[in-house]
Amino acid sequence: MFWILSGAVLASGNYPGTVAEELTVDAPSCGVCHVGVTTLGTVTTPFGVSMLDAGLVASDPDSLIAALATLESEGTDSDGDGVGDIDELIDGTDPNGTGDRVEGPNYGCVGSTRPGKPKAIATLLALLAGVLLRSGGGHARR
Repeated sequence: MFWILSGAVLASGNYPGTVAEELTVDAPSCGVCHVGVTTLGTVTTPFGVSMLDAGLVASDPDSLIAALATLESEGTDSDGDGVGDIDELIDGTDPNGTGDRVEGPNYGCVGSTRPGKPKAIATLLALLAGVLLRSGGGHARR
């Protein structure tokens, strides 16, 4: 049971952290790709659609890295403002044309904007959940 739970915790993905590592920036918010709840099928922003068109698939960080490289090499400008999407992310602005600063995620990444931190927190939570499951969740054993 522990391994299933730990896999589920880690399987939430850390695309904002991967973007941060690849572009050496603070992690962008989930809203640069997703509208509303961050789940499968909610990647509908102009930048998110460009990423999908460039080969991004769910739960595949390698496809994210490749899609970022494609957008950079092609100079993709999803919002048509004359500044490429990757340049906007590096500048800390939203590539969807809002003009807003890109704020870090505050969801399953536990609000961290530093690369590597969300994975460490997810691992810690998985370990804690495993200990709780193993001990019976604090309930007295019979």
